[in-house]
Amino acid sequence: TLFLFMIAGGIVALCAWARADTGWRGHARVGAAAAILALSFFCKQTGVLYVAAGGAILAVLNWRRLPIYVMVAGVIGLGGTAIFNAASGGWFWTYAFEVHQAHDCSQARFVKSFALILGRFPMMTAVIAAGTLAVGLSWAVTRRRPPASGAFLVALWLFAVSCIVGAIGWATQWAHYNAYIPAMFAGGVTAGAAVPAIASALRALPRVPSWVGRVATFAAGTALAAQLVSAWWQPRAFVPTEADRAAGDRLIELIASIDGEVLIPFHPWYAHLAGKPIHVHRMGVMDVSYAPPRSQPAAQKCFWARGQRDRTPPPPWQIRELRDWIEHARFAAIIWNNQHKNYFPRLTREYRLDDFVPAEARPRTYSGANTAPKEIWVPAAPAIPPPGARVLWSFEDGRFGDPWRLEGTAWGRRPVTGPLPEQGAVRGYRGRFYASSMHGGDRATGTVFSPDFTITGSRITLRVSGGNDPERLRVELHVDGEPVDHVTPSQSSERMEERAFGVAHHKGKRARLVLIDKATGSWGHLNVDEVWQWE
Repeated sequence: TLFLFMIAGGIVALCAWARADTGWRGHARVGAAAAILALSFFCKQTGVLYVAAGGAILAVLNWRRLPIYVMVAGVIGLGGTAIFNAASGGWFWTYAFEVHQAHDCSQARFVKSFALILGRFPMMTAVIAAGTLAVGLSWAVTRRRPPASGAFLVALWLFAVSCIVGAIGWATQWAHYNAYIPAMFAGGVTAGAAVPAIASALRALPRVPSWVGRVATFAAGTALAAQLVSAWWQPRAFVPTEADRAAGDRLIELIASIDGEVLIPFHPWYAHLAGKPIHVHRMGVMDVSYAPPRSQPAAQKCFWARGQRDRTPPPPWQIRELRDWIEHARFAAIIWNNQHKNYFPRLTREYRLDDFVPAEARPRTYSGANTAPKEIWVPAAPAIPPPGARVLWSFEDGRFGDPWRLEGTAWGRRPVTGPLPEQGAVRGYRGRFYASSMHGGDRATGTVFSPDFTITGSRITLRVSGGNDPERLRVELHVDGEPVDHVTPSQSSERMEERAFGVAHHKGKRARLVLIDKATGSWGHLNVDEVWQWE
């Protein structure tokens, strides 16, 4: 809002003061207008384009005052940048310019922006077009600018510049539709100024009845009024409901229940509400560290950025300590949203998906990118059995090896670290690895025989997920070579659950586990992890 106030106020002041007074008073007023426009740069980098736009207006209205305009704008813009850059140890220029030069730029989005801007409020665009046509026709016929068209022409220039500003903004990586705010603001001003301009232009044309101008003015005003009514803004969609508040409270409770620090890169403020330290927002990471793929064709880039990638190395910036915290699993949990993770270093290697955030703990997003808390990731450290339990197999060595025996193709040649093709998100396993019969999809079948072991405890537990089909998908316990019991997932789901064999009456006997997948239909697979024997 401050930015819009400054660019509009600067342009209006420049038009009013370009020819006002003489001597140093006149120069001082132009300098004040230049100062307003130059200071807008420190609200938004695109303010520099409005400084240029103001210079073009002054060149038309009173070019003799251009030197003072350029001098004041230069001293404030360049001098202020130098001061801030020195005070910040160089980081001001890095963030205001260098970071954005590393971002990608889409030619298609630049071109599409003009259709999006002009098509958003069609009546506004139609009235601006009618005003441009009427003023242009009257000027061409009478050889004079219509009397009431000055404000419209200035606003039209501001609108044209703002459309370019919006197109450049939305073409830049990570941009959203708020890049169009200056164009929407300037378009509204221009459409309003077009109404008297149309009346003045038609009145100036010879042999055009006076009623034509009145009808055209009424039609333009009515069209703008109808546009305002059709676009009437209702804040109801942005007011939290009781369900929204309950979802937020539930998410806060979930975060607070985690023992240790939590990274919530999409909604870091929730960590504060849960009484935990705040860490970096994901946009803070993407903004400075993400580089677009070099494989992208140069033709897709904006015309002013062609070849830039060949000259610019990948961004040199990183978020301090973030990589170290992830690599050493210093976050007790990371709550991730429904977005890809390739710009968070090593996240999927050092952490594993533990579970989904419950649906009742996913507050909706009101504006901007449509994101919602979705996944809970925890360190992929091997599980430590409690007293009284010992690990038979956890698959953490990443291989079956001898004396495991595999038949068929479904179980592959080694354990996995995440879902296989065509498989949903497997969660609830421990460490990095687990066994899965999804190799080759649901249609593949196979059997795995574990090494023999001696039963010394009262029960054996394991974690399983996959299809609920006891006849074709199960883990069997064989004692002295004979099957004595089996377990299968309680429901078809990729979320692992603990199942158990009671073996107290088999103490001292030799046993093995047999992982069986004979299913070929939907949910025709098993996932198995963490086989423990409880003494």
